[in-house]
Amino acid sequence: MIPGRFGAALHLSDFALRGADAVIKAFHKQHKTILVFCIAPSLSALSLGHVQPIITIGSDEATAAELNKCGAVHRKCRVADIIIDKKNLLISSPA
Repeated sequence: MIPGRFGAALHLSDFALRGADAVIKAFHKQHKTILVFCIAPSLSALSLGHVQPIITIGSDEATAAELNKCGAVHRKCRVADIIIDKKNLLISSPA
């Protein structure tokens, strides 16, 4: 599970400095489920754009358009909902 907010990635681990790309790609390659919340779905879009992950960051149209440019398929949803990409074992929520 990858929470959103830069503070969690920076202060609770070295994740923000080390980067998410390698971790997300490794989990995807090993067929492990990846959960991403808040702005963290953008990390999966950047890392997995080549396989067109289906994700959400909620209803912000400008951010959704940028994620689509990265190769992701953005689905608009409410904060309390989740989007499940069964093919890529990816679960996202706007949180």
